[in-house]
Amino acid sequence: MMFSLFIFIGHSLPMIVIGSVLWGVGMGAQESILKSAVTILIPKNNRAIGFGIFEFSFGLFWFIGSYIIGVLYEVSLVWLIIFSCGFEALSLPFYLLSSRKNTKDLKKTL
Repeated sequence: MMFSLFIFIGHSLPMIVIGSVLWGVGMGAQESILKSAVTILIPKNNRAIGFGIFEFSFGLFWFIGSYIIGVLYEVSLVWLIIFSCGFEALSLPFYLLSSRKNTKDLKKTL
């Protein structure tokens, strides 16, 4: 979540490297955890549709967010960081809610 602080405000190579590593860790977690969550949540006979909807939504919102970040990069780095960190912080309650529900569902299946 905080990689943008290191990437966009960091004026030294170590800060940029730390930001890049944080981004890589986040992407690795995203790619593995989100796809496994789709596998758990969607019944086997609907997984192709589930993955299609997931990847379409993920790609669409990634594009929209990247476009906004690109515009903000031209306007102000401070607003870019506020946007990036702010929306990630706003997603935390949704993550926590889904995490609790999935934990309960997983315990029921075991």
